Amino acid sequence: MTQDYKNGKWAEKIISMQHSDGSWGCFHTLRGDSDTSMTTEMALFRLELLGYTAEDECIKRAISHMETLLQIGKLPEGNEKFNDFETFLRLIVAARICRFTDQCKVANEIARKWAQIVTKAFSRGTYFQIDYDESYIQVFGRKPNGGRLADFVNFYQLSLMLGLLDKQTEARMLDYVLKHENGIYYVYENQLNIVPEKFQGKKASRYLAAIELLSRYQSGKEKLSFAYDWLKANQQADGTWNMGQTVKDGVYFPLSDCWDKAARITDSTYRINKLFTYVAT
Repeated sequence: MTQDYKNGKWAEKIISMQHSDGSWGCFHTLRGDSDTSMTTEMALFRLELLGYTAEDECIKRAISHMETLLQIGKLPEGNEKFNDFETFLRLIVAARICRFTDQCKVANEIARKWAQIVTKAFSRGTYFQIDYDESYIQVFGRKPNGGRLADFVNFYQLSLMLGLLDKQTEARMLDYVLKHENGIYYVYENQLNIVPEKFQGKKASRYLAAIELLSRYQSGKEKLSFAYDWLKANQQADGTWNMGQTVKDGVYFPLSDCWDKAARITDSTYRINKLFTYVAT
């Protein structure tokens, strides 16, 4: 049975906090004086998980707000003080837009720039940091500064480049990401080609989030087969999954209004079935 989380209490609470300009106040970093308990990024990610799309009014308003941020080049909470923050700002805002729509020309152009950098970085058959750095300088006019821009293995770049890499580069890129010692920045902190020892808990949920992100790539269907086997091995006899009580983090779970055992199984099964449905298309 298809679950309807869009009309649940979590979505209702988030939408009730949306400002008239389409934001939730701060975009990336929550200030102490913020009048909401979440950033715009947090709100949008949660709403996406709950089933909201660019067709929903709250998301339309948020996209309009983000397009304004790309125009003015400043976040509501103020810009951080490092040399390449402008590049980082455009990256994170464009990525959030592209999670919902491919109709923003500015965001699409930013995505193409990152795809160009990553394509160059793998142009010799494997990843070369010097090629990444040189291409970054060519595209942005400066060296990459800050840990979040030192390479591309990051939630934002990986969200942006879908459909923009040629088949060979995409395959090489996924191989590299799966072996990346520190996982994916902002998503999962361990090497992805090693599945978690425990299926229940927040670590497994973050691991699943990384697989969800990479599975959106065409090559992911083949490259991630070991992760799909891990999920199938943890399926219960009745065809459901239960990621456990401790998986509740206020982001990926809960999806249901309550958090009893039945809801945990429903939510876990919905999330994993959604992944398998996507992989099958």
